Amino acid sequence: MNPKTGIIILNYNGWYDTIECLQSVFQIEYDNYEVVLVDNASTDDSLLRIRTYCNNALKVDPTFLSHSHLQQPTRLAEYTGDAVEMGEDAGNNTRLLSCNKPLVLIKNERNCGFAEGVNIGVRYALNALDPEFILVLNNDALIDKDLLREMIDSADRDSRVGLVQPKVLRYADSKINETGILCDMLGSTQQRGWGEEDRGQYDEETDRGFFYAGGACLLVRRSMLRDLPDDCFDPYFFAYHEDTDLSWAARLLGYRVTYCPSALCWHKGGATSGGLNPKTAYLVYKNRLRVLIKNYSLTTLAAALPVTVLLQLFLLGAGAIVNTDPHYLRSFLKALSWNAVNLSSALSRRRFIQLKRTMTDKEVMQYMVCHSLEVDSALKALSLRRDP
Repeated sequence: MNPKTGIIILNYNGWYDTIECLQSVFQIEYDNYEVVLVDNASTDDSLLRIRTYCNNALKVDPTFLSHSHLQQPTRLAEYTGDAVEMGEDAGNNTRLLSCNKPLVLIKNERNCGFAEGVNIGVRYALNALDPEFILVLNNDALIDKDLLREMIDSADRDSRVGLVQPKVLRYADSKINETGILCDMLGSTQQRGWGEEDRGQYDEETDRGFFYAGGACLLVRRSMLRDLPDDCFDPYFFAYHEDTDLSWAARLLGYRVTYCPSALCWHKGGATSGGLNPKTAYLVYKNRLRVLIKNYSLTTLAAALPVTVLLQLFLLGAGAIVNTDPHYLRSFLKALSWNAVNLSSALSRRRFIQLKRTMTDKEVMQYMVCHSLEVDSALKALSLRRDP
């Protein structure tokens, strides 16, 4: 039998995307998976819409998929987030319908963010479903019917593969969204292949040419999770860079992070966050610094952290003058303050990882970009500004 897999999907005020995602999940050709949908205290009518969908009374039309409109009802079991955390049974909240497609719905009482929202689903899956793999899937992503089989086959070729990244295409035009994500030595990141036509240039299965596996669609080996200080993601991240941190820790612990081009996923991107703005920038800045603090050795951190802070201050300060917009600079200063206040939690997790690491910084950094991705981006923007 195929290894059992728990699929974790997080919803926050995005019922249409979530239902489209579920339709793609329920058509996959793999015989041993269960789906856990975590709702992060949505304030729209997401819960009502999802229940209606499970009763086979609501449909959406995926763009890339041949979903059959002969959908069967979905067996829905509802839990509260508190009940899951306390290990309680769903009891009378279980809605049993005549169907063969089970769905567990966990209803959080507050918006826990992406990182902890996923963790709640992962904890439930590990305790109740006993899977060998966890697939973390964004609710604004659709997957090909063969994705899960391809990713698990890729992982099964080497027991040291801890994380697997599929080929992620853009939902709007099927151009490349990411084929693994680049990271420089200061923690700045960039999607590999973003915006390129998919002509097969990234069709090699590899663990090279990128640093980490993106969280839009991410296969995680359960046995690797036992070596981490958290269930999956650091809950202090809330959103952004939690996947950077996870892959970095995986590499430090001696696990491989691989890219599987035969597994296809289409991602809308920014459906929940709304794209970059000062609020999301603050989350990106604070989490990037926390990633460095947790994962570098003390010697490397002493060099990398001051350079990262000074470079960011210079770039954002220059941007504030040129664009007369100080909001992003303020976001970074706020991020510095947050890391100072929450330093003890970072150091606690840092000690856990540093004591268990089997790879040196030099060995991990061979997967990184040697130059600054931020400086490259700033120079490109300056060039475009001079030559419109």
